[in-house]
Amino acid sequence: MDSRNNKLDGIKQFLELCSEEYIINFANKGLYKRANKEIDKGITMEYNLIDNYVHCILSDGSECDIGESYEEMRCNCPSKAICKHRIIAILLLKKEFLSEEGDDVGEELLEKGEEKEVGKDGHVAKSGEACEGRQAFKSGEVARQEKFKWIEKINLLQLLNDIKVSELEEIFFRMNFGIEYSVSKNSSIKVKLYDGIEVILPSKGTVKNMLCSCKDREICSHKVEGIIAYLIDNEFIEFSKIKEILIEYMGKNGERCISEDKLASTKKLINRISKSGLSRMPVSILEDIELEAIHCGNVELPRLEKMLRGLKSMLEGYFKKHSSFSTKGYLKHLTRIFLIISSIEKCKDYNILTNIIGEKKTKYIPIGDLHLNGIGASAWHASSGYEGLTYYFYNEEKNKLFSFNDIMPTYYDNQRQRKLSSLYISQGKWNIQASMKDICRGELILSNCRVNRNNRISSSKEINGDIIRKSSISTLDFKGILYKEWRKIREDKEKNFMFSIIEREELENILLIEPNEYGEADFDQVNQRLTIEMYDQFGDIMSILVPFNKENEVLIRALERAVKKNKLGYRVLGRVYKLDGEYFIHPISFHYKNGEIENIHID
Repeated sequence: MDSRNNKLDGIKQFLELCSEEYIINFANKGLYKRANKEIDKGITMEYNLIDNYVHCILSDGSECDIGESYEEMRCNCPSKAICKHRIIAILLLKKEFLSEEGDDVGEELLEKGEEKEVGKDGHVAKSGEACEGRQAFKSGEVARQEKFKWIEKINLLQLLNDIKVSELEEIFFRMNFGIEYSVSKNSSIKVKLYDGIEVILPSKGTVKNMLCSCKDREICSHKVEGIIAYLIDNEFIEFSKIKEILIEYMGKNGERCISEDKLASTKKLINRISKSGLSRMPVSILEDIELEAIHCGNVELPRLEKMLRGLKSMLEGYFKKHSSFSTKGYLKHLTRIFLIISSIEKCKDYNILTNIIGEKKTKYIPIGDLHLNGIGASAWHASSGYEGLTYYFYNEEKNKLFSFNDIMPTYYDNQRQRKLSSLYISQGKWNIQASMKDICRGELILSNCRVNRNNRISSSKEINGDIIRKSSISTLDFKGILYKEWRKIREDKEKNFMFSIIEREELENILLIEPNEYGEADFDQVNQRLTIEMYDQFGDIMSILVPFNKENEVLIRALERAVKKNKLGYRVLGRVYKLDGEYFIHPISFHYKNGEIENIHID
């Protein structure tokens, strides 16, 4: 009796959680309705216990095995998915074993040990091998206070072993990002994640009884994320503790395949460059650096590939005697490459190693809906052979900046500005019926949004956007990016200019400044640069500084016109940078008090 009860205990728990909602979630509403129609028509069922299953024979000839979860069900019909026969079996077993009625006939026949059949009315016609099972099933309803207790007892570290570290990285990113989960409790717990994905946690059972709208029957990353969301939402575990567990797990279990031969080869090249010195450097070294960069890219060392191409660009400037070449900057870059190689060789922690190695192709992670306000745009040109436009957005809820890059290869036909302008005024992204010129000035909501670790928004066609209205730049508080005191800029941004081998976030030095007044504007003919002084309320000076070159020619002309017409914005969106120990602003957009935005590079 005890062994049989133990076998049936898991099946009993499964039947108890098979509410209409639960069945519809692992099957569908149509199958559930068809199963009920068959029962109403009078289909009957015989059953008995075989091993760890209840073997059910329906009057239409179908045979089903019902186990401890929806995964542990079988049917002899051709259907590979959940079929109506399995649902009929569940519903009839529930009527028989979990009903509060029909005890009189059932109990008498159970004692006789006869064959057992159940039908529409739930009455027992015959009694059979499941006589002890009746007692096991009738042992009582799940105590209310015991509902969902199994979730609190889950071994989270053991659960993490069932998903990939890359999937865990996405969960960690969303948690850190601050994505809002919807957790509702009824007969079961429903956790709404992102992109319409829902996870169902039953009131009693085990992890294998969980359901996910992705229809994965195994433990998927959504189920793990759903459990974590529930634990945090109900304060069974602190957010900081969850983060600590995930970081530790990823650090110990993540793996990166590192080519030691390639690291040694790159280190050898850097040593050769360092020893030869600039004065004795042959031009042929450029080919060696390019070849090494290609090899680094082939063995998944993207950060080194990028750094080597940057080194090549610097040396090209040196050989061509460009005024932009800086010996100090060159030596700093060379040192950073050497330290990156050494760090990769020695580092054992997956999280740190991932940051040092970098990403070959940026990974965009789904975060659900994102509410944004467009605040500006700028044009740029990179020595890597690409150019484009970067659009900047602000999320007031999280006090965070986001960006979107529209990139195109460089064409050497002197029509670059026209081509960038065509990107600016052409059909916008995210299925929005407006140009990017309008989008970067609008308040919008992006559904099914995806961003990377630098808060750069994907151009995925799965993202759908709507412009609500014009961006309310004059009423937004811009907490976290707005500065009215230059002292605070120096204090907050100092750490960003310290020497580090860890890659900085792209938007760290983008800020919005509000000068108390503008001072003198001057173009230095000797140093070939435009300076516009800005005073804060305490009389402290910080200047807009734009060096003259081919890329900045349009920007300088636009700034000079703005000075002449007294149309410098009451706020300036810009990038702070440090030159010879002093802080300067490279302008992106002017914000005016009437709510207008001027993108200085392209308007």
